[in-house]
Amino acid sequence: MGAAVTDAAAWYDAADWIGINATPHATLAIQALLEPRGDDLDALLVDYAVPLKDRAPTVLKAINWPKAFVVKGLTPCIDHENPRGKCLSLLTTHWVPKGTESKYFNSLRFYDYCIDLWRKQKKAKKAATAGS
Repeated sequence: MGAAVTDAAAWYDAADWIGINATPHATLAIQALLEPRGDDLDALLVDYAVPLKDRAPTVLKAINWPKAFVVKGLTPCIDHENPRGKCLSLLTTHWVPKGTESKYFNSLRFYDYCIDLWRKQKKAKKAATAGS
């Protein structure tokens, strides 16, 4: 089936959150592609200590899905809804089966991390344009 499928199969249920992360091998491959060019894809991918089941978190590339809550045209928020509140309401749409609650709390921590990162980048960009 190939190395990529084998890698994905080995890691598919290791994460303890609701999100999409690269495997350690894929994280290194992505970084190898980005590093020489100096590319920064924080809008799409972030380095994050992904919580894993039965082991310590590992810093991997993760899809920055929380950013969709603050991007016009992508946001599920209606009529100036609070983005974090909307995220919480979506996380509580279904019951949380006993034993899976950490997935929901870990997902919310990732949301907060990405939104904080977005705010810092927005503030730095504003400061840079004001200083020019």
